Amino acid sequence: MKALAYFSILISCLQLTGQESDPTKFTAEYYRAGYTFDVFDDQLSDWHTGYVGIKISNEIWQFLPGINVGQRFDQTGINIQTETYRSFSNKDYLQIDLDYSPDAIFPTFRAGIEYYNPFGEWEHSLGVRYLKFETTGALVLVSKSLSKYYGNNLSIIRLNGAWAFDGGDFTNYGAFLQHRYYFSDSKYLAFFGSYGFDTSLILVGDNASISSNDPYLVSLGAKYETDFNKRKKWQFIYTWTRYDFQVTERNQHTLSVFFILSKEDS
Repeated sequence: MKALAYFSILISCLQLTGQESDPTKFTAEYYRAGYTFDVFDDQLSDWHTGYVGIKISNEIWQFLPGINVGQRFDQTGINIQTETYRSFSNKDYLQIDLDYSPDAIFPTFRAGIEYYNPFGEWEHSLGVRYLKFETTGALVLVSKSLSKYYGNNLSIIRLNGAWAFDGGDFTNYGAFLQHRYYFSDSKYLAFFGSYGFDTSLILVGDNASISSNDPYLVSLGAKYETDFNKRKKWQFIYTWTRYDFQVTERNQHTLSVFFILSKEDS
């Protein structure tokens, strides 16, 4: 019942859509649904997460509200999220993120803002995010990214710095690298990897406080996105993650599948 109540928030967003060509009118550009399965090599039970969301946009704003319903640590929880993008006349754009969950298996609250500046074949960004967890305090992350397009290729590097407070005092860092090859505008293959700190570690750590300055995480993965007609797309994502705790290691395998249905006139 709680999931249906939150899902009604998404449905109400459809009332914003319009049928006219007025650039200030919001229209539903596409609908997205997916499933993520996580399996671990030790005592943790498997994780299951379902997702449903939409993209609503006009010529200036893009809104991507969504809901995750997950089962982790033998508990079920809900996460409400939204990404908002605001474009400017000079092709710069702003990203604003807001998440909320009443359940301990997700961060209680997440807010972020990041500014992107494309220039030629390059793009760079700078952002800050705040995360609040139910039992393990809060985090502030500062992110810096740099991207380059060349031919059919796109390479992205992102650096994160994390500062914990209100329940855990530590600083940490992380680095993320991704490379995409585009077969067409709507079809690409990506490989990615990361090293260092990741905010999901606090939840993977069974909600135990993490208070060390050592890097904890190495991950490798691949993503394939394809369309089989103008309206329908599939995304397949696989990620292997190794967590290094002080006394043990843990491996996580994540498989995600998403389906995207666009409007007929998009």
